[in-house]
Amino acid sequence: MPELLAIRDLRVALAKDPALRPVDGVDLQIGASELVCLVGESGSGKSLTALSIMGLLGPGLRTRGGSIAFQGEDLLRLPRERLRQLRGNRIAMVFQEPMTSLNPVFAIGRQVAEPLMVHLGLSRSAALAKAAELLDQVGIRDARARLRAYPDELSGGQRQRVMIAMALACAPDLLIADEPTTALDVTIQAQILDLIKELQRQRGMAVLFITHDFDVVARIADRVAVMYAGQVVEQGPARVVLQSPRHSYTAGLLACLPDLAGRRHLRPIAGQVPALDAIPPGCRFAPRCPLAQPVCREAPVPLLELDGRQSRCLFHDRVAEVQW
Repeated sequence: MPELLAIRDLRVALAKDPALRPVDGVDLQIGASELVCLVGESGSGKSLTALSIMGLLGPGLRTRGGSIAFQGEDLLRLPRERLRQLRGNRIAMVFQEPMTSLNPVFAIGRQVAEPLMVHLGLSRSAALAKAAELLDQVGIRDARARLRAYPDELSGGQRQRVMIAMALACAPDLLIADEPTTALDVTIQAQILDLIKELQRQRGMAVLFITHDFDVVARIADRVAVMYAGQVVEQGPARVVLQSPRHSYTAGLLACLPDLAGRRHLRPIAGQVPALDAIPPGCRFAPRCPLAQPVCREAPVPLLELDGRQSRCLFHDRVAEVQW
């Protein structure tokens, strides 16, 4: 599969202290038409990685190294005007909270139509007509009438569908979805996941789907990358990683999933993600890992190549032995 996006050694640091890096050496590749899930606990760096792709880091953060190659162009080194041409056009993002991402003072139609006018040069009437088509495609009933609605008149699921319509307006090559089912009920979550997967199949676009839920990974992902403390610690084909993880953090996350049949208790991972000013010198997961040995604490562990997958674990062949 041809490579669409390639992130190499991406580092994001606090503007006031370059030594504090919430994203520290991320490597991630996405093929054309591939759906990749990025998984990890809150604070692992998933959303900051996505915002780096979009060039939307806040004023308190700076990229301090690495590259983000999109169709051969390094997004970190593009002029602002070129990045604006790509953002919302060839690369689009569905943000985590649609109520704060949608502008409350503008009607839905205007917001969906805006990228069509800015990037494709459509007239206002043509853009609104296309906006109605997009709303219909993402499952909003009576789409033309909904163009005049404001965000507070829609349910959470409808607002998220509007965000997806906006992101898809210019037929992007890459869609980034940052936990788009957060705060939605289970039924609506399933509908949104099925919608994104179906649109990805129909349009042949690549998707980077950020989540903390391995049930989502099992449902939609072609590949999965697991992040911990600012680094990717394991990645590979989703089915393979779910069936036989090669990093103890991945195995621990899977052990946290509830057993719907009630045959076992939840098994949480002890401890917590390290603070930015307290990152361990070796494996960042070593303080919480039941497999950790002195060698794990001596030096940073690289991503090891393992037959089409990667793991940042020196004892990846013993992960199956762990009893969480």
